[in-house]
Amino acid sequence: MRKRKRRTRKTSTKTPQKGALVKGYLEKAPGQLLELFGDELRALLRGASGIYALYKDRKLYYIGLATHLRGRIQGHLEDKHRGKWNRFSAYVVRRTRYIKDLETLILRLARPKANLQIGRFRRDQNLRQRLAARLREYQRAIQLMRRR
Repeated sequence: MRKRKRRTRKTSTKTPQKGALVKGYLEKAPGQLLELFGDELRALLRGASGIYALYKDRKLYYIGLATHLRGRIQGHLEDKHRGKWNRFSAYVVRRTRYIKDLETLILRLARPKANLQIGRFRRDQNLRQRLAARLREYQRAIQLMRRR
């Protein structure tokens, strides 16, 4: 009888792609850029979705997500945030599927002054609840062992 050779899984030698999520970015640009070079920005950000940040000088003021980045940032020149920021960053995201989770993550880490909401993750993603449940199981097991 012949022995079969055991198949082993080949591990991938590919390195992870850098920048697979962020397609392009513009960081801490002056707000006047929107007025002075609106057409150029419109061309660069045409159809772009992503995350943007507004700054008052060097301090982070607001973070948001947008399906039309340039228009959304430009809109903040005339809404309740008018005059409260003078610089902006825009990050074009390749996969919009994860954009809300990405915004929520950034909001939870940075906690900007003007963001009243910090966003929510799906309920089943909270590892604290899972950890607490496992700790309760261990405590019960320890108590049972002590009773014996």
